[in-house]
Amino acid sequence: MAMHRNKATWGDDADDFKPERFLPQNADKELALIEMKVVLAITLREFEFNAAYDELDSLKLDGTGNAGEVTKRAM
Repeated sequence: MAMHRNKATWGDDADDFKPERFLPQNADKELALIEMKVVLAITLREFEFNAAYDELDSLKLDGTGNAGEVTKRAM
């Protein structure tokens, strides 16, 4: 009956049920970050992005930044 009721570990309110004791401390932060990423992704899909400068159109879209043949996907 005295299991998990150690006041030295849980404090003076060891007899009270507090679910936050058993959750990771950063669970709310991680959830907020996931929600922000989802909202950002959904929002960005509603916009069309174009290069601000003509020379950016000639750059490869493979992340290397090298100029070359660029194929644009059909919309």
